[in-house]
Amino acid sequence: MKKEVKGMLASGRKVLFTGTPCQVASLYSYLNGIPENLYTGDIVCHGVPSQKSFDTYIDRIGLKGKCRNFNFRFTEGWGFSLSRQTAAPTDSRASKKTVISPSKSYYLKAFTKGLMFDEACYTCPYARSGRISDFTMADYWGIGASLPFNHPTTGGISCLLVNTLKGEAILAECADLEYEERPLEEAVKGNYNLSHVSSRPSGRDTYYNDSLTMPISMLCKKYGIGASLRDYLRILKQVIVRTLS
Repeated sequence: MKKEVKGMLASGRKVLFTGTPCQVASLYSYLNGIPENLYTGDIVCHGVPSQKSFDTYIDRIGLKGKCRNFNFRFTEGWGFSLSRQTAAPTDSRASKKTVISPSKSYYLKAFTKGLMFDEACYTCPYARSGRISDFTMADYWGIGASLPFNHPTTGGISCLLVNTLKGEAILAECADLEYEERPLEEAVKGNYNLSHVSSRPSGRDTYYNDSLTMPISMLCKKYGIGASLRDYLRILKQVIVRTLS
């Protein structure tokens, strides 16, 4: 990917690169600077698990070789819909997706607990409000908690931090984008990783090896990542909303 970006930049093309902050920093390092025709965006990142962790999970829940993509969240709503996971069938012509039962959704909970991040994530230098990219994207958790927000939020609200003059130039060209300027402190308060690194839990030392062989029920119990009644109610609520809409 870095070579491809470098080649496009050398040919005079404008390039928009998005990723985690460390990926953006790696690209800057590879390019020995920030070319004028390069635009970058990062996300407020909690941490990055290894590919092996995900491959193990897919295998353990019986989806190895049976799906072409996997979704951990939806953008069709706010709150309850975020924890519902789906897997698309391998056949790209098939449109029906499989909803993953909460009893098999332990990977997402292990992620939110930081049980399988790369070691570097627990000391990440980019988990701060001073960002490395032209703009930063995140969920706008906590919006309206201290300052009124007089717009509907049921469809979800995104947070966009504009960090550079190049980022401002991009925003100025987005005539159809609806946005409202908010205090930076509000965004920082609602997004933990805009001011803190993810904590390294003691379970980080053993989780991966246990996930390879330990029965799922025992794994969930040991690490507190099992399904709750609330997880099932979230799916039921989404089904009801979809039926009535």
